[in-house]
Amino acid sequence: MVTEMMRAAAASIQQSQFNDFLFAPIGNEKNGMLLTVLSALARLDVDPWREAASMAQMSTEAATDRMTSLITALPEKPSTVLDPEAIAARLIALLPPRQVIFNPAPSKALARAGTANNYRLIIFVALMTFMLTAQIFMGTRQAPTQADSVHSPVSSSTP
Repeated sequence: MVTEMMRAAAASIQQSQFNDFLFAPIGNEKNGMLLTVLSALARLDVDPWREAASMAQMSTEAATDRMTSLITALPEKPSTVLDPEAIAARLIALLPPRQVIFNPAPSKALARAGTANNYRLIIFVALMTFMLTAQIFMGTRQAPTQADSVHSPVSSSTP
């Protein structure tokens, strides 16, 4: 549970640093709706935050080329997209600077959480083993049999 909370916190930090880029408009669609980078990447079946992080690590030229290729790969091009290179350059300028990008690596807290879970598992297995052993021991122990108090008389018949 701790691990999941830390991942969620890291994801929210990572997501917020790319909001300016991801929610920036590419242009208007033919139906008049505004197409954002987030929507365009989702339509291309590309993880928007992962792609934004990847582009933020690239040189400006490489990131602009990548964004241009993604814009031109859209199945339905926005009606206002006249110059994909200029739009890509404008969008790439919205990415955070390289040194500011937060790439959550496995932290010590995550490692400790994993170790704590391992200890819990070991304790659980030890307790279950103890309980099963006790159960088996108690099941094999039999109550002492009582000696018959009534003895059958021995017949002493003499011929």
